Amino acid sequence: MVELDGLVKYTDAQMMNGRTLGGVIDDERERSEGLKRAGVDVIVRIRMDDLYDLEGLKQRLAKAGAPLRRR
Repeated sequence: MVELDGLVKYTDAQMMNGRTLGGVIDDERERSEGLKRAGVDVIVRIRMDDLYDLEGLKQRLAKAGAPLRRR
């Protein structure tokens, strides 16, 4: 599974929905644990900057076992 992480969820009051930074981090950790309990064994976290280095991203995905389409 690939997740695109943004930093705004840690700084934007509306996205934090009244939670502290620690609360946001705890909720993210619990969500990740829930995915693992549901059978997701690998989570590759990327940021927007990673999209500028497609070769590096492909390598990370391949290392994680993601099937890559060949051209």
